[in-house]
Amino acid sequence: MLFRSWTAWAACIAAAALHLSIGNHPDSFATRYSSFWPCMLPFALGALCWHHQPWLARLQAPRASLCAWGLHCLYWYHNPAWPWYTGLYLATGLSAWVTISLAPRQTSKLDAVFGEFSYPLYLFHTLAGGVLLTAFGFERTLPFFLLSFALALALCWAALVCIDRPLLRRKRIGPLQSAHRPQT
Repeated sequence: MLFRSWTAWAACIAAAALHLSIGNHPDSFATRYSSFWPCMLPFALGALCWHHQPWLARLQAPRASLCAWGLHCLYWYHNPAWPWYTGLYLATGLSAWVTISLAPRQTSKLDAVFGEFSYPLYLFHTLAGGVLLTAFGFERTLPFFLLSFALALALCWAALVCIDRPLLRRKRIGPLQSAHRPQT
C-alpha cells in the first residue's frame, strides 16, 4: 500500500466493500474490530493520506480538527452505542484529519515517545486486558484499567527495546551486513 497510490485506493475500496457486506450493527462489531481484512480500512486510509500529503495539506486545521475529534468523543457519553455503529468509522476519518493538521508541527521528545508507543499500545491493549480478565472478570474497574494499562505499556516497551530498535539498527547498517560483522 505504501509504494503505489493505486494499491492504497484498492485496499480502501476492498475494505469498505467488506465492511458493507459484514454490516454495521453490534453483532458484527467483533468481526469488524478484530479481523484482519476489516481492520485494513484505517491502515489503507493512512497510506492514502501519506500518498496525497501535498493535496491534503490544504485541509490542515489544527484547532478545528482537534475540536471536531473531541466533540466526537464527547458524543459517546450521549449515545453509548455510537462507537459500535458509525462512530468507529468517523473516528478513523477524524483521526486522519488531526494527523494531517498536526503533521507539519515541530515535535518534542515526549511526542516522539508517544508516537513510538502508539502502535504497540494499539496492538497490546486487548492482550493485556484479556490476560487480566481471569483476575477481574468482565467488570471494568479502575484497578483493572490501571493494571492492564501498565501491562500494555510494559509490553510496548519490551517490543520497542527487544524487537523494533534492533531491527531499525540493522536496517541502518544494511540488509547484507550484520551489527556483529565489520563492513568490508
